[in-house]
Amino acid sequence: MEIMQVENVLKSVYLEIISNQLNANISSVLAKIEYTSNDIYGKEIIVPLIINNKDYLFKSELKTIYGDIEISDKAVRCSNASSFVNLLNSEVENMLKYTMLHISNAFYDEDKKPKYFNENETYNILKLNGLKYLFDENEKYLYGVDREKNKDILPVIKKVKEFNWNEILQIIDENNDEINFMICSPATKRAYMDYQTEMRQNINVQENGYFKNILFQNLIPIETNINISDNEIYLINTNDFKLHQLCDWQWLENENNRILKQCYGKPVYNATLIKYGDYICHYPNKQIKIIKE
Repeated sequence: MEIMQVENVLKSVYLEIISNQLNANISSVLAKIEYTSNDIYGKEIIVPLIINNKDYLFKSELKTIYGDIEISDKAVRCSNASSFVNLLNSEVENMLKYTMLHISNAFYDEDKKPKYFNENETYNILKLNGLKYLFDENEKYLYGVDREKNKDILPVIKKVKEFNWNEILQIIDENNDEINFMICSPATKRAYMDYQTEMRQNINVQENGYFKNILFQNLIPIETNINISDNEIYLINTNDFKLHQLCDWQWLENENNRILKQCYGKPVYNATLIKYGDYICHYPNKQIKIIKE
C-alpha cells in the first residue's frame, strides 16, 4: 500500500465516518447541540444577543479541537487489503476513543490527564466553554461579559438539602419549562430509578440517536456522566447552545496537501483530524443547576 493510497482512503472513506462518530456519538446531549459557522470573525466567535431586553456581545476564542491517528509502517506496507483495513480500523478506533474522551471531559467538567496514563505520556488538555465554565461563580467573565455587573445573564443555581424529585420538577416549571435534558451522575440516576420503583411508577425510556435515556417524570431525558458530582444536577435546554465552528472536521494538511507525516525516529506515520470552534450558550439565564448541600 502506497502512502498516497492510504491518504486517499483517509480522505475519501474515513473522514465522513469519523466525523459522524465525533458529531453524533459522544453523548445524547452533545448530539443535540447545533453546529453553526455563524458569528465567526477571524479567530474569534462574537455573538450579538438580547437577554431581558438588553444587548450583549458574547465572545470566545476559537479552540483547537483535534485527534491524532498513528498508522504503523507495517500497516502502510501491508499488501493484503483485508489486513490493512483491520489495522487501520484499530488505529481509528483508538483515535476516536481518546478524542471523544477529551471533548466529553471538557464539556461536562474539565479535561485532565487520566490516572491510567503514565507520567511520561503526553496528554494535551482541551479547554472548552462547557457546563463547569457556564455555572462557575468564581469565573469573573462569562463569554467576555462581567458576571458581577450583569447578573441578568447568569444561570440559575438552586441549593437544596436533598434531591426531592417533585421539588425539582417545580424548579423547572418556575424557571424554564423548555428544559430538555437532566444531566447527573450515575448514582443520582440510580437514586431516581429506585424512587420510581418504590412509588410503583413506570420507568420510561426515550431513544436519542445512538443513545437511550430514561425519562425524568416521563418528560425529560436523563444523561449521566462520571464527571458530574453526586450532589449536582444540571437542567439545560440544548436548543440554547451552539457549537460555533470555523468548519467541520478535516485532516490537517501541509503545504503540499499531504496529511501523513512520519514521526521522527519511529516506524509510524501521523495524521491529525482537526476543527476550530467552541460552545456558547445563547441563553445562560435559562439553564439551571441544583446543588445538594
